[in-house]
Amino acid sequence: LTSTGKMETEATKFLCLFQEVQGKTLIVGDGDFSFTLALLKVLEKTNCHREIVTTCIETEPELFARYPNSKEGIRVIHNLSGQVLYGIDATNLDSYPHLSESYELILFNFPHHPGKGYIQKNRELLQKFLVCAQRKMSPGGKVAVSLARGQGGTSFDSKREHGDHWQIVEAAAMAHLILRDVYPFPLDLLSQQGYRRKGYKNQNCSFSAGGGLLHLFTQYHPHPDNILWENHHHDHLYSFPSLLLRPHTPLGQVYSAILQHSLDSHPQLNVQECSLSSSIASMIESHPVLLHGLTKKGRRISQDTYPYMYTLLLCVREEVCVGERRWLQWMEEYLAHPLLLEHLPDKSRVSLVKEGHRMGLLWIVPQPWGYLIRIKPERVAMHLYAIPDIRLFWRDLHSMQRTPFKAMSVDPPGYVRDISFWIVDASLFSEERWRHHWRWASGDVLQHLSLHSLWSDDIRHSRCYRFTFRSVDIPLSKEDVSNLISRVMEQISPGLGILSRS
Repeated sequence: LTSTGKMETEATKFLCLFQEVQGKTLIVGDGDFSFTLALLKVLEKTNCHREIVTTCIETEPELFARYPNSKEGIRVIHNLSGQVLYGIDATNLDSYPHLSESYELILFNFPHHPGKGYIQKNRELLQKFLVCAQRKMSPGGKVAVSLARGQGGTSFDSKREHGDHWQIVEAAAMAHLILRDVYPFPLDLLSQQGYRRKGYKNQNCSFSAGGGLLHLFTQYHPHPDNILWENHHHDHLYSFPSLLLRPHTPLGQVYSAILQHSLDSHPQLNVQECSLSSSIASMIESHPVLLHGLTKKGRRISQDTYPYMYTLLLCVREEVCVGERRWLQWMEEYLAHPLLLEHLPDKSRVSLVKEGHRMGLLWIVPQPWGYLIRIKPERVAMHLYAIPDIRLFWRDLHSMQRTPFKAMSVDPPGYVRDISFWIVDASLFSEERWRHHWRWASGDVLQHLSLHSLWSDDIRHSRCYRFTFRSVDIPLSKEDVSNLISRVMEQISPGLGILSRS
């Protein structure tokens, strides 16, 4: 984009935020009120009239002493139907009787603790504001925070070390808020209407707002449809046939499309649900074509294998090249562009399938009796619906119907923790039971679990596992993770014969 086009794009996103607001907007910490003045001028030009209450932390005498030029701007704000309040602490909004109402949008631009280098104090400032703002939000309301380049620490920002930014999504999680979107701060648009960036102490010292981002948060609401795994008897294998058969879910639509194409191509198709122990070779002798639903047990917990995968196997007794061309053509048409397929023409490479080419959507593997097609409907649905994380299939089914799909949190916070323990009774401990307990005790906030290190001497044996906790739609805080670890370890340690080292 040209500089003009970029400015227009930023302005459009920013204005949409205010055009969607029907109730009151509260702006806090506006300093000399030049932001509010510029915003009202822009909204006036677009014929978008909104009820705005704007505040600063200074009392009225303090404000005019620090920013004497602000008097004229405040007069214009009043003329544009804006309300101005003085002496309002953004981290203590509940203490002001004249702010007793709720607000549909609460906005804090470039918050900053006085002084330089106070990263921890700025994190505390963000957290206190977000916790306080959450209580002042109306149902369905939003909180917006603008930060300078690199301060927020999200994936939309310039990269910094984790300890060198303000950790805004972690602060929001403490307030049960979720990051829904990130907009470029429209500096050029507002500057044209008189917006001036001022430091806290000296009105002649501005800060850099170029490349700044506006972070938009909403409240967290638990979904009625949470985990949809179905326990299949005693073998600890879990599949989701009921979810697959729901016609308006991404998986249901993909499954139906594959089944319909299979029936169109092979009218004699025999559809069966088979267990892991079923012998495909023996079944293909009695069924020329077989669509086989296979529940595949995942050895590792990760985004790619979480925690069990569903694979459709189509076994066809016909010439390989004929079926291969037909299926490749259909998959390419169905997915709207050529696939990056894991194609295994050499029979000696069939074993590679077992090692899991997890990013593939379709494999066509020659067999003595014809060919075998392996399709992962979750991967196909993720591609078609732009679903970024496989765990989202077990969340809000209503939002899963939107195309393209948009996750509730655009950048959820993640936490890496190492858990070490002694094995005090080897007869009770097994790695499979350890992983199984963690899967079902932590729900889907556990993204990844792996063995990190082993240690032993002549008497004792110790293991250390590395966990990654990240929820796709729950505002997960550090305290939540610490409490979860403590609770689960207390529950499972006696039965597994282990003793925590922490």
